Amino acid sequence: MRSDLPGPRRKKLLISKSIGFNSKKNGLRRRKNVRGNTIAPDTLQINMKIAQHGMKPASELLKKEEKKQ
Repeated sequence: MRSDLPGPRRKKLLISKSIGFNSKKNGLRRRKNVRGNTIAPDTLQINMKIAQHGMKPASELLKKEEKKQ
């Protein structure tokens, strides 16, 4: 996910040394698929870190919903 790409869409960007691509050679650029800065319903995994505790505990906010058959 890139902060400079708005929305949840995926886009092919020409990237030089920055988020999502670290080049070994100077001046190398590569076209890569990156996702925008918004979490979409088709996002499978979110890596995060709790920076500040709120009123509700994190376990209550991140409950897994059980599938009903």
